[in-house]
Amino acid sequence: GRRPGEAALRRARSASGWDRFEVDAMAGTVVRRDSLAWIDTGAFGKGAALRGVRRVLEREGVRAALFDFGGQLLAVGTPPGEGAWPVAVAHPARRREPFAELRLRDRSVSTSSASERWVEESGERLGHILDPRTGRPVPAWGSVTVVAEDAFAADAVSTALFVMGPEEGMRWAKERTDVGVLFLVERGGAVEARWNAGLEPFRTGREGMIDIQGRPDARSVP
Repeated sequence: GRRPGEAALRRARSASGWDRFEVDAMAGTVVRRDSLAWIDTGAFGKGAALRGVRRVLEREGVRAALFDFGGQLLAVGTPPGEGAWPVAVAHPARRREPFAELRLRDRSVSTSSASERWVEESGERLGHILDPRTGRPVPAWGSVTVVAEDAFAADAVSTALFVMGPEEGMRWAKERTDVGVLFLVERGGAVEARWNAGLEPFRTGREGMIDIQGRPDARSVP
């Protein structure tokens, strides 16, 4: 319930970054260089867990499974009689309302936004994802969904792109073919959908993604 002042933010930012840690990959050790520095797994914890799940499934010979970790899913193989797993992408502001649909096989999909986890202070909603450049919560501009073969990558990239925002994030995503990226940007009560070429293999195959073209509150921008 208390916002940090500028001095506290400056101190926190000074304790942030990889240079605050000394990593020895050969020895398997990590040493903090600042007593205030710490590692938060929020940006990659689900992805790391799902990466481990996939290894277990491969070891046990499981050929088809869908794991939902809340905000991130792992699709292995295909469901019986289907060519891919149908996965809904939520409306960026109304999390219980599906907005679009992707079809996945042997991929993980992660969505980052500020609509589920937040606190309210002085009448303002503050999201849980922080911009390391300012130390402040990222504004709730919408959501970003990332599809990748590696669950860890999907989780980390979706968080990073949410921090970057739809403009800078899409410039980065346009150059990538190894990850599919879908931005849902809220503008004046409508939702603008943008995606990169890497997302094309996972679209439903209809004229645009399911439920987007026919929605009165949405428009698509490939």
